[in-house]
Amino acid sequence: HAGAGNTSLAEFTLTGSATGADNYDISLVDGFDFPLSVQLNDPNPTHSVNAACQVDLRSSCPAGQQQLNSAGQVVGCKSLCSAYGTANYCCAGPYASPQACNNVNWDTNYRGAVLKQSCPSVYGYAFDDPSSDFNVVPLPASGYQITFCPAKTVPNAAPATVPTFSITSQEPR
Repeated sequence: HAGAGNTSLAEFTLTGSATGADNYDISLVDGFDFPLSVQLNDPNPTHSVNAACQVDLRSSCPAGQQQLNSAGQVVGCKSLCSAYGTANYCCAGPYASPQACNNVNWDTNYRGAVLKQSCPSVYGYAFDDPSSDFNVVPLPASGYQITFCPAKTVPNAAPATVPTFSITSQEPR
């Protein structure tokens, strides 16, 4: 959920209906703390793009956005909103629209220069490219695979790649 802290998020809207559509994305709007991927757990997916950020962005995080642990190690990368709290970086107040919240005019363009080049299929700020939101119809037969810290070799277009581990969920009976 938004405001979850400086963390990588996998966001889902699940319809639970054979006639509806699921939506999912990976959001780095609130920050980054680990690589993440979402893949369709389906041998014949209806689309070929899976949301993924396989790159560990902590190593390229600007000093003003670094979240450090007690030993001084970079454990996360704050969003510009989290780091500076200004209306323009938070897409709030007079900047609360896609036209007004334009990262091109920001003092630091970490989102454009690093984040989107390294992880093109993720949301980097509140009004980022809508192509980072994936709509799935029909629903995948076996659900989704969420992989934390996927190998850099996990391609966005290879849903059959076996992740290092996955989390599954089932409706209670």
